[in-house]
Amino acid sequence: MITAFTIPEHRRKWWVLAAMACSISMIFIDQSIIPVALPTIQKEFNISELGLQWLINAYLLTLTAFVLAGGRLGDMLGHRKIFCIGIFTFTIASLFCGFSNSAEWFIISRALQGVGGALIIPTAPAMLASAFPADQQGRAFGFYISIAAFFLSIGPMIGGLLTQFLNWRYVFWINIPIAAIGLILTFISLSKSPTRDEHFDYLGFFTNAFGVICVIVGLMQGKEWGWTYWAVPTLIFVGVLLILALALFDRKVKDPFIDFNLFRNRSYVAANCCVFAIQFLLMLTIFWTVYFQNVLHYTPSFAGLWSMISSSPVIVFGQFSGYLSDKFGPKLPIILGFLCVILGILWFIFVPTPSTPWALIPLVLLFGSGIPMVLLPSFTLSMTSIPQHKRGVAVGINSTLRQFSATLGMAIFGQIFLNLHSHLFSKHLASTPATANLDPAPFEGILSSAPQAVQALCALPSGIGERVYTDYLSSYIFSSTVLNALGIVVAIAGLVLALFLIKWGRYTQTN
Repeated sequence: MITAFTIPEHRRKWWVLAAMACSISMIFIDQSIIPVALPTIQKEFNISELGLQWLINAYLLTLTAFVLAGGRLGDMLGHRKIFCIGIFTFTIASLFCGFSNSAEWFIISRALQGVGGALIIPTAPAMLASAFPADQQGRAFGFYISIAAFFLSIGPMIGGLLTQFLNWRYVFWINIPIAAIGLILTFISLSKSPTRDEHFDYLGFFTNAFGVICVIVGLMQGKEWGWTYWAVPTLIFVGVLLILALALFDRKVKDPFIDFNLFRNRSYVAANCCVFAIQFLLMLTIFWTVYFQNVLHYTPSFAGLWSMISSSPVIVFGQFSGYLSDKFGPKLPIILGFLCVILGILWFIFVPTPSTPWALIPLVLLFGSGIPMVLLPSFTLSMTSIPQHKRGVAVGINSTLRQFSATLGMAIFGQIFLNLHSHLFSKHLASTPATANLDPAPFEGILSSAPQAVQALCALPSGIGERVYTDYLSSYIFSSTVLNALGIVVAIAGLVLALFLIKWGRYTQTN
């Protein structure tokens, strides 16, 4: 068996970087590759709009619930062990996703992927930091982040090409060889990680996990079950109550699951509010990718190309935001970032539909440039404002908050879209005598040519069928516009918080 001692010591750190790069590339490809395939998946499985949203949010939800636990378990049981369990779990779940033959099995497999990702994300940076000396860690993490940004940007294009020319199932199967390489490199380059005899806050973990799950399930199922159905408000109320209970009582625990005392620091709060707003806004891009295909009739590969263009500025503007932050402090790049995001979304709202693809360039470039100009200075601010001995906990909280913001954004955007679109489409049908008695439910998914919806439309007389399709399309476009307007409101809220909570000037590092 190959052991860690077969590699010369002076080269070992680069093998570790290669192993961690495989893991992070798999995670980031998976995050950006799937939205492009959603219309094709909907067509094959007859999945509802809510089902499509659960394909995204099942992953984000379990990632949110387990990511902080993944970091704690890594500290206690050894980072390499937890990392390898995470890689194995993620790979098996990807295999299950590719072989799914029902929406329910698919969603369960995506949730299992989230558990695997939650074990990988916090342990990979820890192992990378242990492999490099302190004076080389900046360079190592620079490579690590650049690799992540690269794979995040090319993910949509890969997803589009695989979906259009092979099969959407390869979107998941592509993870298997990447994971195999990552595991082999990990066993070759890393020996067993040290463990710590620490207490795991089981009560805090379960309170946090169940609280988040209750809130998101309640929000996601609101339209499906009915907002007045007892289970919906009960789930949301219980979830909020559990999170508040965690904040109140976990302070007394020796090794708390979440150290809420960190939120007494104004700069740390400001940084996390900015991260929360941007991560929330990033969920808009999932709806945009589907919109490009369902409304603008782009092919999966072309929709992936535009999504890739929107992600690519992170490579350039990440460095630019770092320069501005070092020279002028984090407030300036964060403000500029939010302004870019606002202008980008405004451009999308006012571009006529349909329009030429080139008219969308300002949208994808402005939005893609604004994201790293907020995220990177915010992360730096959160780290410099916290004492060094608490930065590991601070990173864990930051990761949990980011994932919670994403899953909450998906739930809220999704429910607003579903409820508004359903209301408008039903209203359009009721306004014409020829369509007043039609049930709107069978036509769901008609824009992605779902077989059930196509069959329902074809059963109508031609004139009425065209009218139903037009009403469905116009309701879809208007609902998408409302989502974009809500995105602007969130971005403005983030901008206002940055203006009032973040001080001008450079921040000195807290020891």
